[in-house]
Amino acid sequence: MADVILECPQCRRQTVVSEHVSEKNVPCSGCGALLPLQKQSAPSRFKLRKPPAAPPSAEPAVAAPLAAVEHTRTEDRRDSAYLKRDVQRVRRRVWMQRLSWVGFLLLAGGLYYLRFKAHLPAATAAQVQQGGLIALAVMYVLVIMMALQDNMFDGLLALAVPFYPLYYLFNISGAVFVRALTGALLVGFGYDALNLLQEMLTNLFDVINVWIRSN
Repeated sequence: MADVILECPQCRRQTVVSEHVSEKNVPCSGCGALLPLQKQSAPSRFKLRKPPAAPPSAEPAVAAPLAAVEHTRTEDRRDSAYLKRDVQRVRRRVWMQRLSWVGFLLLAGGLYYLRFKAHLPAATAAQVQQGGLIALAVMYVLVIMMALQDNMFDGLLALAVPFYPLYYLFNISGAVFVRALTGALLVGFGYDALNLLQEMLTNLFDVINVWIRSN
């Protein structure tokens, strides 16, 4: 049998009564005030367990692998696009090199024939020679400008060191068509350029000798 403990709100004294008492009001054992009796149901020894929570939907578990797969596919497509672009760039470069070789062979053959095999009149041959030397000088200055634009160090070397622009053009630069044109001009008029350079150096040497002797 369980007991009910009542606490008086006036004297704060506790009164213990049986839960089977039929009266609705019980006098306080301290001050005699009537205390309302509220019968409490006996606690059950068996507790109902909450049903287990429903397992989470399988959609998030499946969504994560699907998202990973989709991300992988996106990366693969991106890598494939980059690879395709690189392959196209390499193919374009190969074709440009081939075209530059074809242009070099045709132009070099034509200039060589025009300069040494065509048997032109003396005036015409002189004009052709002068035009070829001017074209070589223009290409030399153009290569110096390309070196300056590409790399300041190479540009300064091209300005300071003779014939370095040719080394830069044929060994460092990727301007294949400029290389082909310059190479063809060297084939046709390189010999004339060397003779002109030798003549200029000889004249400079003579001027220096005269200046030294005069002083």
